[in-house]
Amino acid sequence: MVLIGMLDSPYVRRCAVSMKLMGVPFEHRPVSVFRHYEQFRAINPVVKAPSFICDDGTVLMDSTLILDYVESTGYAAATNRVTVTISAGASSIVVR
Repeated sequence: MVLIGMLDSPYVRRCAVSMKLMGVPFEHRPVSVFRHYEQFRAINPVVKAPSFICDDGTVLMDSTLILDYVESTGYAAATNRVTVTISAGASSIVVR
């Protein structure tokens, strides 16, 4: 599975961080929709980041769709769930 897009995009970053926290193996290709337009268009004719190439070659776009797909594949094992604790008035967040 390959995530396409620059990490300065909040949507690409959302996918990358979420898949990392879920323990999902993926490759990241930092292709810019501006600097690498033709290369990006060859991957996704709509030229929308993030784009995601599934194992079967299907290309998905939209961070919510990508994360829904990843969860549905079973790659995200139940043991890799993340617990976030935020205390009222606290200046820190604990991630387990």
